[in-house]
This record gives sequence, C-alpha cells and structure tokens, in this order.
Amino acid sequence: MRLLAVSRFFCLLALLAAGYQAFADVKVTGMYSNMTISGGEDLSGMEIFITGASNGYHALVQCAKSEPMPPVLVTVTVSEPNISFNLPPVEKTGCEGTKAKGKITLDGLELSFGDRYKPTVIKRGLSFWSKSEGAQD
Repeated sequence: MRLLAVSRFFCLLALLAAGYQAFADVKVTGMYSNMTISGGEDLSGMEIFITGASNGYHALVQCAKSEPMPPVLVTVTVSEPNISFNLPPVEKTGCEGTKAKGKITLDGLELSFGDRYKPTVIKRGLSFWSKSEGAQD
C-alpha cells in the first residue's frame, strides 16, 4: 500500500514537472492572428505583434471589421501565463473593447475584452498580411 502511494506521488511529480516545462517553453513575443476574409471581401479579426523592450513588452494591435483599422501601439502587462493590455476607444481601433486580458498558451492567446465571458482565440503564426491572400502590392 505504501509503495503504491509513493509511486502515485512520483507520477504526479513527473506530470507537474512536464507541465511546467511545457509552459516554460512558451514564448511571449511573436505574431498572433485570427484575421480572415469573410463574405468575399470583408476583412475581420485581429492581429497582435508582441515585442520585448528594455521596459517590458509592447504590442502592435490591428483590428478589422469589414476593413482594417490603423494599428495601435500599446504596453503589454505579462505575468505568465496571464497577459493584458489597454486599447484606445473602440471607434479608433475597431477592436471588441478597450481592455484585453487573458492567457498565453502553447498555441496562441486566449483574450477576453471587457465583460465578455467567452475568450477570443488568436493563434500564433504568420501575419495575415504576409500570406499570399492578404498581401498587398
């Protein structure tokens, strides 16, 4: 019985260590995008490019609802795995709200805006603008 308890303890310890290592491998900086063309020509979604600086993290954020709005530069607060930032008024950005908060995952960001309960998933990857379908000449 005691051997079984010790075995379970070490299995749990190994799982916790593996989970910690998996998150330790997550990088905060990078490109996150869920921007797509819908309805033939309408552009919708969000792109976030997070970069590091001597005074913390910053993000270039661009939102689109039928057309792309001008991107804005914001300061990002990171307390891994949590992330948050404030945006200018919605009418200037086209984003879903002015306060974004959520978490960093292996796949990307899960962000909630304001009082929305369901987070928006923004995958890590290429920018919409660097893909052939979104590139402009």
